[in-house]
Amino acid sequence: MASLFFLPRKGGALLASALRPRPAAWVAMLVLFAFLFSVGAALGQEPRFNWKFATLAPEGVGYAVQIKHVVKPKLEEVGQGDIRIKIYWSGVMGDDAGIIRKMRFGHLNGAGLTGSGSISLCPEMSVLSLPFLFSDYDEVDYVRKNMRDDFESYMETSGAFLFAFIDQGFDQIYSKKYSFTKEEDFRAARFLTWYGPVEEEFYRSLGNNPIPVSFPRVLPSLKDDVGDSFMGPAILVVGSTMFTMFKHANTTFIRYSPACCVIRMEDWNSLPQEYVDAYYSLRDGIENEFCVQNRRDDKKYLVALSKYGISVTRTDPETVAAIREKVKPVWKELEGRVYPPEVLEKVTTHLQQYRNAKASGQEGEVR
Repeated sequence: MASLFFLPRKGGALLASALRPRPAAWVAMLVLFAFLFSVGAALGQEPRFNWKFATLAPEGVGYAVQIKHVVKPKLEEVGQGDIRIKIYWSGVMGDDAGIIRKMRFGHLNGAGLTGSGSISLCPEMSVLSLPFLFSDYDEVDYVRKNMRDDFESYMETSGAFLFAFIDQGFDQIYSKKYSFTKEEDFRAARFLTWYGPVEEEFYRSLGNNPIPVSFPRVLPSLKDDVGDSFMGPAILVVGSTMFTMFKHANTTFIRYSPACCVIRMEDWNSLPQEYVDAYYSLRDGIENEFCVQNRRDDKKYLVALSKYGISVTRTDPETVAAIREKVKPVWKELEGRVYPPEVLEKVTTHLQQYRNAKASGQEGEVR
């Protein structure tokens, strides 16, 4: 651009001639300056959408890795560089309840929520955490695929957009004292409950009186011997250093927990339609990649816990059947109080469709 200002020096007359105003030249120069300024502004332009997200996940561990390397880049890709995300890790913005409050007041634009936070924000999701609802991830994936739009609508009524509908996973039971290979262990343990009413009713149905705490209080409560047992995912147990308190981990599939990445509805609705369209073209890939990686990590962390010295066990089928029989009434007892009856009916209908197809060797046709 310096050459635009270089004037020929071949005598005073030429210099005077060069400096003489020429309207057409000045107009052209102004147009050029305007163009160069606009290009420079575009290249250095700040994103229009500077969003703040928060999560309980510790940076660099499990869910946080997927949020950072799967969800965040895809959201920024959707915005074509017009969206910038800052993430607050490790519960620095509070537990799930505190994070949700900050979203409602507009202090946060989004969140990565645990199962507890997900069902708190969207009570209909509680159905997915009913004890012994799912037998494996194939069943989970089938129901999620067929009810993805339903849960997006339920979440919207709570003021949030369901950006990523993902796993917390099949949670394990951890204890300082009990292996939970016997039914009486479920009565004797002092469970710290953090997850919500479905978890609390599960314990009560087995004759236990759980101790409610927020998730950040679980580790201090274990240290102070307020409780001795806890149900949750291996990733959080490792990431929170809670594993140092436990001797036993029971991996029986009792409870599946969903998880979510959500965005305030007001913020989501502020995006241009082209960004929204781009999201829907990427959505399935985002969720599938997250879940595949998360399930792999869960296994990896369980192996690590075993190597650390925690005894990893499963409850025998006969005992599981007896426990299942005792807790099954919880499904109906929570209808209307925690979730609408029609949500449970729809979930169980899809689940039965899948199981029927699987029994007849046709599960591939219903996926």
